[in-house]
Amino acid sequence: MKMTLMMSLMLVACSGKNASEDSDTGAAASDGATFDNYIFVDQEPSGNFEGFAGFEAEGAWLTQNVDSSLQTEVPLSGQVLDFQYDEPVVEASLDLWYSDVMEGVADLSMTSLSDGSVSGTAFTCTPTAYLTATDPDLDETKDTYQSHNVWNAGDSINEEFNSVSIATYQLIPALLGVSPDTEMGIIAGSAYDLDGENVEGVQVLVRNAAGDIPESVIVRYFYDDFPSQSQEWTSADGLWVAINIPVGDWTVEMYGYDGAGGYLLLGASEVTVNADSINIASVYAGYGDGVRYPDSCLSQ
Repeated sequence: MKMTLMMSLMLVACSGKNASEDSDTGAAASDGATFDNYIFVDQEPSGNFEGFAGFEAEGAWLTQNVDSSLQTEVPLSGQVLDFQYDEPVVEASLDLWYSDVMEGVADLSMTSLSDGSVSGTAFTCTPTAYLTATDPDLDETKDTYQSHNVWNAGDSINEEFNSVSIATYQLIPALLGVSPDTEMGIIAGSAYDLDGENVEGVQVLVRNAAGDIPESVIVRYFYDDFPSQSQEWTSADGLWVAINIPVGDWTVEMYGYDGAGGYLLLGASEVTVNADSINIASVYAGYGDGVRYPDSCLSQ
């Protein structure tokens, strides 16, 4: 997902309009954001949804039977890499929260070496959030948050940690025609079916706990990892991005057409948005918080 999300940050603007313009390739509302501004897909989604007919029909999200004996602390090694060029980010701080909630002191803090490498320990089969950042005085990177990471069961973890450079972030206004509000944040991710495969033909919106949609948010979709002026919902790449989301706790909701004029809430992901930041969190069909455990973590 590294490369495709890089594209979403760099190229989203090619099809963009600002919030005061009519929306024909995504969604934005200047006179009050409503469900219909964002959800209007008229084709049934691709992928495997067998066993989950939508949240309203099921009355609950799916659950997974996690084998707690597989939630073990093991050696962690990896690199902090630039989102766009895959180059090492030197002297980047990496903070991990094993609770998947980025509050208070991190459970693990590391600093990358000259080759971007980091090492420590972390937990397998445990939802984990992380933040990569560099010295703000150097103005080299944007704070990059990634939620709902779950590493496979095993004896060790090897991971690449994303870092978005200022140079990449600064491409957004030139391409989008609208500058991201530095008092707000960006969420980017992919839409997945029950098999963890990209879903074509779904749309997303962002709500707070009261069910309100922020009027400032702009949502865009892609085709072959590139933005398209005619792409109104996810293509086969499953990519989406939501720009200018106020600071706070939000839920990204994924909807699909039911074939009879209505819509199914197929999945959701909980995201805490921080000011002037990139927040990565995908949506998995059947799950309401964005956490999907790999098969290796489940009781057999």
